[in-house]
Amino acid sequence: MMYADDHQVYTAGQTVDVVHDVLAVEGNAISRWYEQNMLTECNHDKFQSISFGTQKQRNKELNINIMNNSVKSTCQMKLLGVTFDDQVKFNTHVEELSKKAARKVSVLSF
Repeated sequence: MMYADDHQVYTAGQTVDVVHDVLAVEGNAISRWYEQNMLTECNHDKFQSISFGTQKQRNKELNINIMNNSVKSTCQMKLLGVTFDDQVKFNTHVEELSKKAARKVSVLSF
């Protein structure tokens, strides 16, 4: 059995509906590709979506379904060690880094 993981699909559009449609079509195409190429079945429980845009755009849920599985919308997600938030402020990421640095400094001070 082969495994494939940590794939992302990105798109942009003039409206949330356009983005929704593109992500739904591409997500289903990717899931079918996994199946056709005998890769492990996608773990749809790990699928997430995040919206970047105006407050009005971010408030509209995407409600994407891929292979009859609902994709969870979130206001932040971690990608390659960077925590992205829907307002692109990186506050959570900076807080996480600060806590990690403080722990390391604490260990070095003994």
